[in-house]
Amino acid sequence: MFGSNKNDQNGAAKSGKGANLINQFSEGTFIQGDIQSSGDIRVDGSIQGTVNCASKIAIGKAGKVEGDIVCGSADIEGRIKGTLKVNDILVLKKTAVIDGDIIAAKFVMEEGAVFNGTCTMGTRELKHEKQGKPILQKEAV
Repeated sequence: MFGSNKNDQNGAAKSGKGANLINQFSEGTFIQGDIQSSGDIRVDGSIQGTVNCASKIAIGKAGKVEGDIVCGSADIEGRIKGTLKVNDILVLKKTAVIDGDIIAAKFVMEEGAVFNGTCTMGTRELKHEKQGKPILQKEAV
């Protein structure tokens, strides 16, 4: 009750600064609308809308996103139809299918992955416009 246990009365871990927050959308789940998160996101279901993730996004083999994605880093095994903007590293696994443009600082594509679109590399960091829409700032050469 008064010990150093960091769980609430129901046994659930309390989240605070430094807590690793993970949002998971399981297979069979369909979400329509925009998603914004400061924690990691794992998608095994379907999302139709914009996903803005300050951290890492992982799209599983069964995962599908129809809309733009802006994130810190990404591991993709599923399907994306839209623009993918990645601040750090983007990894396309062999089962990944991307129909859209990629803007990433670093890009790894395994043999077997499918990518239809354009790719721009060498970005430094995500910046936000006054309207709240994310943009990428190019690295000075």
